Amino acid sequence: MFKIKLFCYCNCAGLFVLALYVVLATPQTAYAYLDPGTGNAIIYVCISLVGALLYASKGAFYSLLKLAGKNDSNSKNKVSVRSKTVYDRLAIFSEGKSYLNTFKPIVDALIARNYPFSYYTMDVHDPLLEIDNESMRSLLIGNGSMACSKMGRLHADIMLSTTPNIGTPGYPIKRSPNVKSLVHVFHSVVGIEFYHKHSLDDYDVALIGGNFMIPSIR
Repeated sequence: MFKIKLFCYCNCAGLFVLALYVVLATPQTAYAYLDPGTGNAIIYVCISLVGALLYASKGAFYSLLKLAGKNDSNSKNKVSVRSKTVYDRLAIFSEGKSYLNTFKPIVDALIARNYPFSYYTMDVHDPLLEIDNESMRSLLIGNGSMACSKMGRLHADIMLSTTPNIGTPGYPIKRSPNVKSLVHVFHSVVGIEFYHKHSLDDYDVALIGGNFMIPSIR
């Protein structure tokens, strides 16, 4: 009985392969029309399916690693540090290497004082990511919606940033409800005339370059 079933399965598979070969080997004119809009939709659906499959595969892979207890030691260290909220006392958010001259002196001063802090950047080429010091935790948070989402969930007593408009309506980066004090750092000795109105409304502190900036801020 088993041999008969196996023979039938093999015959069906062989017939299917043969039929597929005949169709592909003997192409004929198809009297059909596929408009560009439908073609684009089909392509987008295919790309979405591939992306969803890759994302699901990645999630399954990491889930298996977690179940097997094979998470790397760095991940364990980050979790343990996070649970102690060692780096939540102070966080620095940078949009990238363009602000190196602004944040480098601050980072150097914090390291010299052995003050623990986190440095979040959206730029993979940010030179400050290369600093290796036990007082500093450097994290690349990506860009676009991914980075905005992470900053909106940040836990910190103090967060430094040169980015105006954080928390204002319509701006993609929202102020995290878990940030106790949001501090704006000016990256040039100029006024704020070029800032949008209400761009500092969600900030608690502004580190200014001189008293001449006070009237315009107020």
